[in-house]
Formats: sequence, C-alpha cells, structure tokens
Amino acid sequence: MTVFLLIIVLGRAQPKLELQRSVPENEAWLSRDFDTALEILRKKPETVINLYNFGMLYEQKNDLKKAMEYYSLALSDDSTYIYSYISLAGLYIKQNQKASAKFVLLKGLQIDKENYELLLLLAKDYLLLNQEYEAEKIFKVLVDKYERELEPRTYLSQIYRRQKKYQEAMELFTIDKTVYPTARFLLEKAKVLQLMGESLKAKRINDEVCSNYPNSEELGCVNKQPVNYTPNHVFNYKIDVNEALDYKVKYGFITLGWLNVRINRTLDINGRKAYHVVFYVNSNPAFSFLISLHHIYESFIDAETLAPVESRLLTPNEKIYMLRTYFYDYKRNKFNAYLIAHDGHFHHVEKPMPKMAHDGTSILYYARGLLSNQMSDTMIVVVDEEYRWAAINYLNKREEINIKDKDINAIKIFAKVEFEGVAGMNGDAWGWFSPDGNAVPLEGKIKIILGSITLTQY
Repeated sequence: MTVFLLIIVLGRAQPKLELQRSVPENEAWLSRDFDTALEILRKKPETVINLYNFGMLYEQKNDLKKAMEYYSLALSDDSTYIYSYISLAGLYIKQNQKASAKFVLLKGLQIDKENYELLLLLAKDYLLLNQEYEAEKIFKVLVDKYERELEPRTYLSQIYRRQKKYQEAMELFTIDKTVYPTARFLLEKAKVLQLMGESLKAKRINDEVCSNYPNSEELGCVNKQPVNYTPNHVFNYKIDVNEALDYKVKYGFITLGWLNVRINRTLDINGRKAYHVVFYVNSNPAFSFLISLHHIYESFIDAETLAPVESRLLTPNEKIYMLRTYFYDYKRNKFNAYLIAHDGHFHHVEKPMPKMAHDGTSILYYARGLLSNQMSDTMIVVVDEEYRWAAINYLNKREEINIKDKDINAIKIFAKVEFEGVAGMNGDAWGWFSPDGNAVPLEGKIKIILGSITLTQY
C-alpha cells in the first residue's frame, strides 16, 4: 500500500532504477558470511574501523577472546573511538567481568559523558556489582531524558520492585501510545502487577506476550509444539511477478520525487517461495537544496504469508547507518539486523520478534491481500530496527478518481501508523486501489503538518 509506505520511506531513494552493492567485506557482513569478511579484512590496513570490525566479526563467531583482543587494539589505535568502549564493555559484562567493564565504561564516559549506550551499560554493570543506588541514579536520568526508550524503565522497575515501591514501578509503564511495548517491558509489568495482587491482569499480559512470541526461548514462551509462521489469512490476492508500479510524489503542483516498485524475481528461501521486491525512492534534483534522497528498499516476501523473510535497506541519507539487512526468524521469534555505519563500522542487533512482522515494502502487498479479502488488520512494522504499530482499515467505500485520463471507481482505505514520519507526516493516510482482485494501488494521500502529500501513478 504505497500511500502507507511513504510514511516510512519518503526519506529513502536512488537516482537510477538499479540495485547497488557495496565493497566485498560489507557484502559478506550483510549476508552473515563472517569467514569471508574476515579473509577480506586480513588484506586491508589495520585502521581503527577495520580493527573494530574484526572484533565484531569474531563476536558473531562467538570467539569472544579474539573479539576482545581486537576491540582493545581498536582502542589502542584510537582512544576516542566510542564504539570500541561500548563493545568491549559489553563483552566484559557478558563474561561477568564486572570490574573490567566498569573501568572501560568510565573511561569511555570521560570522552562522551552523555552517551546513552555507555550509561545504560554502566547502570547494568552497577546492578551486577550490587551497587543498586548508583544504578538507580543512572536509570532515572535515562528514563527522564529518553522517554521513548523502554530498557531503562524495565530495569528501574526491577529496582523498585525489589524495594517494594510498586506504585513507583507502575508509573514507569505509562508510555506514549506511539511506542511499541517490548516483550520484556510487558513481562516486567506483569511481575509488578502480580506483587500488587492483580494476578488476573498479570496472567493476561503473560499470555499475550507468549501468544505473540510463541517460540521464544529467552522469554520462556516455547511451546511443546513449535508454531511455524503461517498466514493470518488465506489471501485471494497473489503477487504478479511482472508488475511494475510508478508514482509521482507531489505537494500541490510541485513534484517532490518518484516512487518506483519492481519485482525482480522469485526464489526459494529455506524451502519457501519468496518474491524479491524492490522500492526505489528518488527525490527531485530540482529541490536538492531542500532534500536529496536516494534510497533503495529490497524485501524478500514470502509468497504465502506476504511477510518479509529478509530485507535490505540502502539509506545513505540517514544519520548513522547507510546499509542494513534484516533477517526474520519466525520459527524462533528472533529478529537480527546487520548494519553498516557511514564511517564503515559494523553493528549487530538481535531481539525477540513477534510471530509476524512487516517491513516498509511487504506492507504494500499485505495491504493488497487484505483489500482483496475486504478485511482490515493491525500489524507490526519494523522501522529502524524498532517495532511500530500500523493499521489498515477497509472502508467498504468506492470513490471515482482519474488516473492517466481514465475514471476509475476505486476502493478507498484509511491507514495509520503510530509514529511520526518525515516532513511532519503524522501517520494518517488514505489510499485508492483498483476494484479487481489485484488491488493495484492507484493513488495515495499522506497528511503532513501543512496540507498533504499525494502519490499518483504515471
């Protein structure tokens, strides 16, 4: 559903409709071929970035001794490189070397005293060192300063729970509706409710978490009969491998850019048929003084569930990461992201994943499946390695629109995401789709602070 997608992707584009690939070591990292990445890096100069990346690769191979060695070498090469402090301290904590972690973190904070990751790790380390008072002070600062971050709230609640300050703990669970509540955050809330005598509410939360993460070992939700990822719906709509969609993105009479959608091929991923779908988003060069966006979104979409199996994002205009690959493991409820920053350093994110999630590309095809079945749904969308709510409402309403000088009695839908988008996009959007089984997105309108942005086929 293109109108919905632009809330997520207007801010991502590429000038030409062709895929781009990075240098070999980056490609190996993004595809989780760590041995090949190591082999390539051994032939490169020992810069701080390459030394750091050696550490990240060995950490992924679970050779923690080697990883620590290279993170230390990176610090020796450049004592101001903050990511080396974060990663080295994280490994010390993982190996229960609490004092060493504290030493590294305090040194890092001398360079960047307000770094969120360093402060969070230090607070966790203080807990391991049984210095609860020091940990509590840091967690309070993080909760006040980073209202949308749930991990400090979760840990602070644990401290309050031990102190039997249940009301103070419960106040931590009041969050903005646009923040997706993580599983650990909800499980901690259930523990507090249980201690407050609200056992039914606690059970309801625990059951809901394990319903959404049925195969997650780390959350204690593994069923005796593993739940494979199967469709929530049996869709009438089927992806057309020959389809090409092209849209102008306009503000009034001004063309801001273009969105082009292509289906490159079908392939087999883990024994399941998938489609390789690519979104190209180009900003208009005439307005480069205002915005210059050249991003590509690739998604490998399961043919049956219409959910992503893998995603790849080229986002050179974003603040930190220019390349990302996402892997969705529905059988174990695990999400893994492999990222490359603008300075070239590697980064990895792993977290529990709900039983079904979407990216900014797959949501288009899932929406079309819903419309072909005349259905509405609420879903989870991955945005910048975080989960966000999205809803698509089938309005059972037709409106006549003009596309390419042709009047079409289109199906109208309303979509909403629970986060703010680029350029003041507030999450409200409307889309008009062809009234046949293909549910082709014809036109879209996205609300912004001043008026709206329109997408129209060309």
